[in-house]
Amino acid sequence: MFGSRRPKRKLLIIPLLRFSHGVSFEDQVLVIREKLAELYESEQQWSRAAQMLSGMDLDSTMRVIDDTLRLSKCVQIARLYLEDDDAVNAEAFINKASFLVSNSQHEVLNLQYKVCYARILDLKRKFLEAALRYYDISHIEKLQIGDELIDEEALEQALSAVVSCTILVAAVESPRVSLLRIVMAQDLLGVASSASVDGSIHTANRPLVLNISE
Repeated sequence: MFGSRRPKRKLLIIPLLRFSHGVSFEDQVLVIREKLAELYESEQQWSRAAQMLSGMDLDSTMRVIDDTLRLSKCVQIARLYLEDDDAVNAEAFINKASFLVSNSQHEVLNLQYKVCYARILDLKRKFLEAALRYYDISHIEKLQIGDELIDEEALEQALSAVVSCTILVAAVESPRVSLLRIVMAQDLLGVASSASVDGSIHTANRPLVLNISE
């Protein structure tokens, strides 16, 4: 299945090894890493794709890299790690992105950042915090940002994730959990369940993936 891709990978790895220590080859190294990451991603080797991208030197003083590109790569790497449910490595790059997203005017990237953050909280079993993040995502008013469309099914998944996480709050919290957190969870569950079409509760059985098409 992947046989035809392996020779391409070898052809890219050889120059990557040669160029990796040369300052004058930074642009070539970035291009090669992106191509290799694409090949790994096409083979659904998510973590290997993320590792290849994470090797990019986005803080180099030898070339100008704007904050939007840095944010884009941090979010992309986090999303790849999350495909393997690796919240630890994903969080490391979302933390890096957090320093960039506050000044970002790129709405799609900002939304992808929010989705990654919610999924990380979910995987770390911080269900109430995750529910609040999912709820925020599910109430995005614009279904089109510039020329890019946001999949309505993804927003429905976010609302379903609100319900799932809210239900799980009671299952994992200590009996000494504060009354405020219980009330917040109950209120959130009420809002989310009333927002569903038939009034029933549907748990989310798959990770939230924000599909954006041009």
